Amino acid sequence: MDMANPLAASSMLLAIVAVLFGAWTGDVGKAVDLKFEREVANRGLDIAQIQNVLCTKSLPLTVGSWLAAGVFFWRALDLTMGAINCARSMTCTYDDVSAAFVLTESFVILVAISATGQFIQLVAKLKSAGVP
Repeated sequence: MDMANPLAASSMLLAIVAVLFGAWTGDVGKAVDLKFEREVANRGLDIAQIQNVLCTKSLPLTVGSWLAAGVFFWRALDLTMGAINCARSMTCTYDDVSAAFVLTESFVILVAISATGQFIQLVAKLKSAGVP
């Protein structure tokens, strides 16, 4: 099976997701670390800032990273299972391109998990501000 095109496409998806994660993680971190005003009535600007980051950065990144992970998930799983079966039989050879593909897919999944964690933190931050 030729893995050059899937590896290139998977690497491109990882690059896009990783660049967006890196570019937006600072804004997400600032929103998570935001200290609220004591009075609930004075939290409007803080809540608006968190909602803005949640809707324009965190949610799109979370959804996009999981979609990117889903594109090649089954192929990566199939390659992983094939490598496990190969290792048990000792009759096949190491395929570095397939290994690179599985590693790339693993990084995409890791970014998706991290983006989901940030999303959950922002939602929890909004709930702690008194937003239903």
